[in-house]
Amino acid sequence: MGVFSALAIEVSALFARLYFRVCSIPWDGPMKRVRLIVTCQPPRLAPGISELLHIHLMHGLVPSPQGKASNREWRDPMVACSVNLKQYLGDHISKICANDYHRNSDNHCAHFVSHVLGFRFGFKCRNMSGKGDSASAANIRVHEIFSRCPDVGEWAKKPTSTTFCLAFVTGASNVDLNTKQMRNHPRKHIGIFHNGMIFHYSNSRDKVVEQTPTAFAKHYSGSDIEVFYGTMPV
Repeated sequence: MGVFSALAIEVSALFARLYFRVCSIPWDGPMKRVRLIVTCQPPRLAPGISELLHIHLMHGLVPSPQGKASNREWRDPMVACSVNLKQYLGDHISKICANDYHRNSDNHCAHFVSHVLGFRFGFKCRNMSGKGDSASAANIRVHEIFSRCPDVGEWAKKPTSTTFCLAFVTGASNVDLNTKQMRNHPRKHIGIFHNGMIFHYSNSRDKVVEQTPTAFAKHYSGSDIEVFYGTMPV
């Protein structure tokens, strides 16, 4: 048994059946922020095996003030809530995407969410521009993200304990909750819900904004419009 494994097992015994994390250690260096995330997994198998202590040192690389985005990003669905979403407020998509997919005439709501949270599956920004680094390309389709969420439901039925998740707004007829499918309809939008506010990319204002869930629900007009939540894709 390696030194680290032995240490992890010994330390995990002290934190058995606990789940904790240390988020967002700010650093004003070139990478803008560094995070030390400490997690102890909830028990799933035998104590001392499933409750191993995992220590992850992650570097969250973000766009520079000049708008040059990094070619590396991180995502850990267990600790993604450590992202400082307010730092993106007012940003144009060109400050977030390094793959030169920045046309104001296109919809960038899923594009923004995927870059921030590191969603690399499905159809990505690089597929549109043909430029940039494939390793940093992010999903740009709302319905594809919706189908990857482990749990989805009506916003009104979202558990009160869920303070970090995805928020979707579209016509109710576009969504099948049983199959976790959303029609690829033009009137659909996505944002990140965190601590009572929804952060999303406003395509009419060409920048990242934050809104209350009540305001977000008015993104489209019509009696059929409804907000849905989705837990983070793994």
